[in-house]
Amino acid sequence: MASQVADNAYKVMLRDHLRPVLKAGGFRGSTTTWRRESERGDWAIVNLQRSRLAGRDGVWFTINLAVVARPWWEWINEYYRQRPALPSAASGYWRTRLDAPDDLSAGYRDWWAVHDTDSAHACGRDAAEQLARIGIPQVLSRLPRGAQLASARAGRFQGVPRLWDQRVPLAILLADDGPNPELDRLVAALEHEGGHEQLVARLANR
Repeated sequence: MASQVADNAYKVMLRDHLRPVLKAGGFRGSTTTWRRESERGDWAIVNLQRSRLAGRDGVWFTINLAVVARPWWEWINEYYRQRPALPSAASGYWRTRLDAPDDLSAGYRDWWAVHDTDSAHACGRDAAEQLARIGIPQVLSRLPRGAQLASARAGRFQGVPRLWDQRVPLAILLADDGPNPELDRLVAALEHEGGHEQLVARLANR
């Protein structure tokens, strides 16, 4: 557990540096997870994660960026019979982290280290600047449905179970827009190959 000094400095850093940037970017949330929802119900997520490895010397934190495609998130939860209230960064079809500069890092590329008030201000200024310049533009550029479809077609849709391939999220995304020839071809191929009975049945009733 971090010292009281480091813990308080970290909380002030969140309040003074990161919260204003996230609110200005249209995100809503708490100390750890901030979300911005699109008109179609997809989510851009910024998550502040602390490490248990820091010990009492300070607070190590990283910034997780993610975009969650609503149709895919709903399908995965239906498949595994889960009912989470809101998506987490781990559910993202696209996920990455911001990089901490060497002089502010905990010795790992994407972890900042807060020890006291001065280091908290330095880390906060850097993380806020990166969020405004890199992080928020990155997640928002991947939020539109067209970007999600492009990732699936290019084989870069993250979070797909090993038993499936990129055609599965592509089919789920296409189905959200209603019937179309590309979706019909995908469903026919998946049905012919077998192993996707639950998905095929769901899509047949779209």
